[in-house]
Amino acid sequence: SVLGIPLRRLTSMEVTKVKQERDELLEKMSKLSTLLDTREMVLDLIKEEALEIAEKHGDERRSTILDNEISSDMSLEDLVPNDPCIIVVSERGYVKRMKEQAFQVQGRNTKGKLAGKLRPDDLIAHVFHAHLHDKLLCFSSNGRVYTLSAHEVPEGSRTSMGIALPRILKKWDDSSVTNVFAVSKEEFEDKDKHVVLLSKNGWIKRTELSLYQSVRSNGLIVMNMQEGDSLGWVRMSTENESCILSSRSGQMMRFPLSTLRPTGRVARGVHSIKLVEGDVIAGMDIINQDKAKKSSLLVVTSLGVAKRVPLTSYKDQARNGKGVKGIKLKSQDEVTTIRVVDKETVDDGEILVATLSGNINRIPLEKVRSCSRTAQGTQLISLNKNTDTDRVVDIAVMKLDS
Repeated sequence: SVLGIPLRRLTSMEVTKVKQERDELLEKMSKLSTLLDTREMVLDLIKEEALEIAEKHGDERRSTILDNEISSDMSLEDLVPNDPCIIVVSERGYVKRMKEQAFQVQGRNTKGKLAGKLRPDDLIAHVFHAHLHDKLLCFSSNGRVYTLSAHEVPEGSRTSMGIALPRILKKWDDSSVTNVFAVSKEEFEDKDKHVVLLSKNGWIKRTELSLYQSVRSNGLIVMNMQEGDSLGWVRMSTENESCILSSRSGQMMRFPLSTLRPTGRVARGVHSIKLVEGDVIAGMDIINQDKAKKSSLLVVTSLGVAKRVPLTSYKDQARNGKGVKGIKLKSQDEVTTIRVVDKETVDDGEILVATLSGNINRIPLEKVRSCSRTAQGTQLISLNKNTDTDRVVDIAVMKLDS
């Protein structure tokens, strides 16, 4: 019995037990220290414990998450503030939404900031200003339109790639994204609003904007495309406005939209300008007649040259003519796009310039010099000197809220 064991033996047994417990604790401390110093072991342990919990307590989801409707009298849009944002779309269809403050104002002829980590075979296609309640009309190169709300586009950081548009629009076809722009609810309800569509080979048409308010999940045909042609530009307009367009070689034409009869949604359209062989359309915009005398045409080329030309330098012409020379181009340079900007936008607005390498410059519009119609313009952005293939691919004009 215990009473028969000598005290010396009892003391020896207790010391042995304490030593054994100490050795076990030291071994456990060593393992825990190794675990904390090794990220892979921490993640493996978290994964193992999570799987054990899931196996022990996991069951089928009993609730359903509805994105389109929260209740009979409340929609998801009611919970989203109508804040301004910037939407960036790449040529391969990656899209993301950023806060307006993502890009700071910079000086002219600077390199800008990276707009996203692009794939090697991808580039920035569209950058524009919108509000979270706006509907985004997404036009594909084969002449179809799809729609989603601006707040449905996942928000990303300035350097993120974004998410593929087909993951948001499940019925998107295999064509490329050629045009995306925002439309507010008030604009959809305006009966005077029309949509002007222009193909790269110069076919143009005008349809009512209300035809695109209810778009099926698999999209709608907006223009019958011929083989070798694709839809390139879409703008909202009224009948009292004019249209101005430019070819890549710098030939420009202005004509009143009243001469362009509204047609059905699937019609092919009519000729806009006579193009020489090998030339295609570079850009198109709408002119507000009430502001035309104080407005100018912003012209940006692929080598980063830009200028503002008073719209009074372009007279109305008959549609399907040759147009007039709109800019003096350097060798290997061509017109990338054009935009109509009024005096208020020039005074308070900014221009976002996107390049092939993925950089974006944010520059005050007033720093773009005003020139004559045939002038060459000035350098607006410094292209990547490490490659000879860097080019300006698109711009966005933002009018700052006062």
